Amino acid sequence: MYRYKIVIEYDGSNYIGWQKQKSSFLSIEECVNKAFSILCNYEVSVFGAGRTDSGVHAIGQVAHVDLKEYWPECNIIEGVNFYLRPHRIVIVSVSKTGSLFNARFSATKRHYIYRLVNRPSRLSINMSYVWHISVPLDFQLMVKGAYFFTLINDFSSFRSKYCQSSSSFKKISDITLVKVNDEIKFFVSANSFLHNQIRNIVGTLVMLGRHKISLHQIKDIVKSRDRSFAGPTAPACGLYLNRIEYSTAINDMSS
Repeated sequence: MYRYKIVIEYDGSNYIGWQKQKSSFLSIEECVNKAFSILCNYEVSVFGAGRTDSGVHAIGQVAHVDLKEYWPECNIIEGVNFYLRPHRIVIVSVSKTGSLFNARFSATKRHYIYRLVNRPSRLSINMSYVWHISVPLDFQLMVKGAYFFTLINDFSSFRSKYCQSSSSFKKISDITLVKVNDEIKFFVSANSFLHNQIRNIVGTLVMLGRHKISLHQIKDIVKSRDRSFAGPTAPACGLYLNRIEYSTAINDMSS
């Protein structure tokens, strides 16, 4: 068997998410599996690094795939993308890797971006790709609130009730807010995340920016360990899996 690391970009708007489910809606995983299977003429399964939810996009999703025979990387990209043409899914890069590489378990850090546009006028272009907030936001206060999330470990108040993780303890290594004109970008990095963790944090920071809660209340929300005290879940359309980081040793394996 030959193992390949693949980097995938997709518009998640019309998909149920990365993972195949018992639903009539298509998943990203399902579409990529089918494209590989048609190309190779046997059933192929890709294994993703992260399970993005319905409506969430990816710039740098990573997966690995095992093929029975050797394929030049350029032929895989060209062939799989040919069969993915009906979908807004693209294989960006392919590299042969070793059998120890695992897209999910070899990852050392995951980097996400959340996009928000803050202006009174409704959106005409980016409606499916950002969260639109029409009322003014206190950006500097949101920056102060964001830093607090790098200091805590228990995110019980910011996980979905459907979260399957055995522990609510996670460590956010970095959360940075950048404002350019009307757009605010949240850059969030961690080894792994709870279900809806980023979107719930963004929703809470928006409440802070609207002066609906104070910095002190964020601490109370964390201590409560109760999801109902935190802000709303930000829309999926603004969230992007930006890239996934691997250690140099794992990333550079070629046999």
